Amino acid sequence: MAMARRSCALLVAAAAMVMVAAAAVPPTCERIECPAYEVVDSANGFEIRRYTDAMWVSTAPIEDISFVAATRSGFLQLFDYIQGKNAYNETIEMTAPVLTEVSPSDGPFCASSFVVSFYVPAKNQADPPPAAGLRVRRWAGPRYAAVRRFGGFVADADVGEQAARLDASLQGTRWAAAVNEARRADPKSAYTVAQYNSPFEFTGRVNEIWMLFDGATEESGVHVACSTSRIWRSTAVSCSSAASSHLHPAPAPATRHLLPTATHPREAPHPPWAPPLRLLDRRGSSGRAPAPQETPPHRAAAPRPPPRFAGPAGPQRARLPDTTSALVGPRLSLHNRVQFLIRSGDLDGASTTARAAVSSRVRPTVFTSNAVGAAMVRAARHNDAVELFDFFFKRSNIVPNIVSYNTLILAHCEAGRVDAAVEVHHEIMKSAPFSPSAVTYRHLTKGFVSAGRIGDALDLLHQMLNRGAGADSVVYNNLIAGYIDLDDWDKAFELFNDLAERCFVY
Repeated sequence: MAMARRSCALLVAAAAMVMVAAAAVPPTCERIECPAYEVVDSANGFEIRRYTDAMWVSTAPIEDISFVAATRSGFLQLFDYIQGKNAYNETIEMTAPVLTEVSPSDGPFCASSFVVSFYVPAKNQADPPPAAGLRVRRWAGPRYAAVRRFGGFVADADVGEQAARLDASLQGTRWAAAVNEARRADPKSAYTVAQYNSPFEFTGRVNEIWMLFDGATEESGVHVACSTSRIWRSTAVSCSSAASSHLHPAPAPATRHLLPTATHPREAPHPPWAPPLRLLDRRGSSGRAPAPQETPPHRAAAPRPPPRFAGPAGPQRARLPDTTSALVGPRLSLHNRVQFLIRSGDLDGASTTARAAVSSRVRPTVFTSNAVGAAMVRAARHNDAVELFDFFFKRSNIVPNIVSYNTLILAHCEAGRVDAAVEVHHEIMKSAPFSPSAVTYRHLTKGFVSAGRIGDALDLLHQMLNRGAGADSVVYNNLIAGYIDLDDWDKAFELFNDLAERCFVY
């Protein structure tokens, strides 16, 4: 009877261990692919895992004083890689976690060294695409990790503190010697930070500190002889006889977590800064095309040009940009977070957050994309603004609106690339489902005048009027100021009088 009770108690204890092990798997790994591992030991404050044959694509060492800034820089390199910027032009699935290996500096104001890595999906490991500036690394044979988990957003101050706590929890255990030996063998790699969540997931965030080492003795110290296997969401438990002596406990097979891969892009959350790779339906999370956005109004006295792209509805019809009704729920939260980063002066953080979101379940709206581009222009980071337009609207298939084009035109004009701005204007006229706005002509005429091409600015004014756009006082003022600078007062007054006839308020 006592033996039966003891067997039952052990079975219950084993089942409890299985439930704890199942809960320990980062939720992200239920939806996107993560490297498989076995839990070989766990105690208060740490877990020992065995990883087998994992492959990673990694950046070159990044020298920076900030962990957050270095991780962001490395993540963007790797995100471009999985988006197709590799030798095979191949798009690769997003995985988790994003690893950042930390080699601390000797002083608080010295740059540390960081290497950022993405896990290579199993289907790409036979022939991973090479890329300039990146390298593919394989963990040959088993690799062990002492792991400490913590939540929240990772800040520079957190990293060293969490690593110290992990180190302290290992002291006095049979794993401390192996970790210390690995540290002596490779002093440049002190510890690794693993991040599993996208930047706009505010709850349930999972981060880990890893201390990696090779070849461990795991035969002793596990006191319940149960083997657990987790495949998808089914769990099997088997326990050995409870008759084992407590002086000679039976060795326990490790807890193995075989982590599933995502089967649908809507199930794939972002990785840490960003994010799962498959792109969603570009029309929005509902899959329905958004309502048409009205063309910015001109003056009431001006005749409205006939709509272009008139034709039958259907697959050939031009897709339309988001309307403000798209700014709800998680997409509004994302937009607000990006705006907060912009107002805080962290333009790189805003850019990273918005870029990472394009392949998540919470894609940025055109308004969020425009906000980041406009902030770059205001900061005179014109090339960054141009690159963001290409990323959001050319490569990520978000539909631009007139503000998107106007921001691009302004970036080119302020950078002295007026001909490039004119090409953007031609693109609007040729393929956009809306007409240029008054702001389009304001930027272009000012760009022409600044470049000493006032004749081109005057021709553009005539084109604007001939297309039925209303007279705009700012466009006229650009030309009037240009002719005054040239000391051509007659032409300046001619334009002023023309404006007075066309516009009652100027």
